[in-house]
Amino acid sequence: MSGFTDEEVFLNNLGANSFLRFWSWPSLFRDQGDSSKDGDGKEICDLTIVFGSDVILFSDKKIDFSTTKDVGVAWSRWSRRAIGNSVKQIKGARRWFEQYPERIFVDKQCNHKIPINIPDKNDIRFHNVVVCHGIEDILSSFNNEASFMFDNSIRGDSHWDKDKATPFCIGQIFEGDFVHIFNESTIELVLREFSTTKDFTHYLSQREELLSSEKHIRALSESDIIQLYYENFDEETGGRSIWPKELLEADSAVIDMGGIQRLFENPSFLAKKQEDRISYFWDDLIERFSFHVLTGTAEHTNWDHPIEAEPSIRFLASTSRFERRILANAFKDFYEKAIPGQRGTRLCLDPANKENAYVFCLVPRHHSFSSDEEYREVRRGMIQDYCAINKYLNRGVNSVFGIACKTRDDAQGLTPEFFNEGQDFVFLPGDDWEENDYKEAEKIHNEYVSHGLLVKRSVVMETITEFPEGDSGFRTKIDVKGKDRNMPCICGSGKKIKRCCGQP
Repeated sequence: MSGFTDEEVFLNNLGANSFLRFWSWPSLFRDQGDSSKDGDGKEICDLTIVFGSDVILFSDKKIDFSTTKDVGVAWSRWSRRAIGNSVKQIKGARRWFEQYPERIFVDKQCNHKIPINIPDKNDIRFHNVVVCHGIEDILSSFNNEASFMFDNSIRGDSHWDKDKATPFCIGQIFEGDFVHIFNESTIELVLREFSTTKDFTHYLSQREELLSSEKHIRALSESDIIQLYYENFDEETGGRSIWPKELLEADSAVIDMGGIQRLFENPSFLAKKQEDRISYFWDDLIERFSFHVLTGTAEHTNWDHPIEAEPSIRFLASTSRFERRILANAFKDFYEKAIPGQRGTRLCLDPANKENAYVFCLVPRHHSFSSDEEYREVRRGMIQDYCAINKYLNRGVNSVFGIACKTRDDAQGLTPEFFNEGQDFVFLPGDDWEENDYKEAEKIHNEYVSHGLLVKRSVVMETITEFPEGDSGFRTKIDVKGKDRNMPCICGSGKKIKRCCGQP
């Protein structure tokens, strides 16, 4: 990536893999720079993710840590430059997004605006992320792994006050909103584990709740926070919660889940990773549609600018890794079970929201079509009709995303060659349908039935678990109700907390 430092390339690649091309924007610019230089744009932030109402601001810095000075002095100087200055950049980026959303550009010359709608400042949800480089070996020598430690009793400027700071330990930093601090290894770990916008933002929200709690919370590493998040599930909300019962009832806690190696050796974790492999087909589908929208290479469009198509693709991408696994498996099963040369459709409800649905449509390419153009035109019409029919038949469904492709010709399964054949998509948002639309869909339905293009279909229900091995078995130790004062101090001195940093 020309024009980027190694650290920026590292972060940009992580962003593109997790958030995908339509929503991941390295080095956005504002038209407030020096026009006498190459372009007149000034960088807003190192990496920005704009996904609906969520805006994730990344600022990264590489600052060398001095090993020749007293560790307290070295930490104070390093953290002020690496963390403090990044926090200032994020503060400026937030202000620009709120005040001048129409003046955000993807190029330094400020000729091309970002092709995504920026949320209104009253609706926008900021997530602030600082990534620190140049400290991995130092962290490994002071901790069991290359990770900061965490203690939420440390606040604001105390992080770089040599008389108040605890070296290599992060607490609460607010700049409008909570600021998440990662180092190179831990941001790579987190974005690998939470590799969709939905997963990542939810993890950040739970992480913020933990570290900004009024309870005194100490965590030995980022991997301990991840494992705490993985093993707790809120039955009422149907989602993950970082708060186990004993932590809710405690006044303070030390989070020690056994470290990174225990996570990587957990059988349930490994089984989940194996099952998630198919989910990346869904990512590839999103990327393929995004590529053709952004480059203007789609064969058929009903939009003039990419910004008009982005909400449709975002619907496809507003899914978690687990949901993508379910959807990708449903598509693969349908695609490979379909008999070569035959047409078929399948309706798949969104695993997390039964008001959303996906329609998969297979249409064979046979000799009755005079050309590829005629075949694609018929196929586009059919997926449009099938989406309308399914919306008519299922009044509980609000929005429908349809995907049409060619029925396979032989026994070959779903391979990368699938994308070379081209696919069509259609999106019917639920908020713009009136009764007349349902009546029109009823006419289409009746016509398809009369021509034998719609037959009675079976309904299949199944229960799928995110962790195939059942109980995750992550838990090892959460010391609560004041017991943490006998734990080794997080500063690495070897003394007990009550004799060191935790003394009254």
